[in-house]
Amino acid sequence: MPFCLRGNATCKMEEYSVASDVSVVDVYDIASEIGKECEKLIDLFGVESVTNLMPKVINALELLENLATKNERENTMVQELSAKISQLESDKIGKAEDRQRFEKELEQIEEHWRQESRDLVAMVTRLQEENRRLAEALQESRSDSQYSSKQTTITASQEVDVAVLQHLRSMIDKQRDQIRARDRELSQKTAEIENVNWYI
Repeated sequence: MPFCLRGNATCKMEEYSVASDVSVVDVYDIASEIGKECEKLIDLFGVESVTNLMPKVINALELLENLATKNERENTMVQELSAKISQLESDKIGKAEDRQRFEKELEQIEEHWRQESRDLVAMVTRLQEENRRLAEALQESRSDSQYSSKQTTITASQEVDVAVLQHLRSMIDKQRDQIRARDRELSQKTAEIENVNWYI
């Protein structure tokens, strides 16, 4: 409560409705106002009027100063923690978006790999069917010249079949390596997100 002389129409000290509103500077201002009021009392009633009061006022002001100092430190800490939490939340959102993007890219890679695998398997199936038809035609042929020609065709088709199979294996190995790399990257991002969640 502000300290005012009786009969004084106005009060020079500012009222503080909440303790957290008081800073160290405010305490010094309050002490200055109290000092002025004490001087008025001394002028009117003599030093004896404030002799017993002053030690109590000084103790109260020192206590208020300590509380204000502690309050300022706590307010600073709260602001720093709030800023840190905001940063962590922002990082969490960013990492979640990265994770969703990586998962989407991984799904696209897997779908692309499946489609290529289906296409290559279909190609191999067609070549195998062609080889089967050529083999049946060869068995029906009795002419040596026809037999030689058919044999050459089958050999060429088999060579194409082997080349396609090798290409298929190469594509599958490449896609598998890409998927494993994406899995490792996704696992790393997931671990980072879990670490952020732990700090929060």
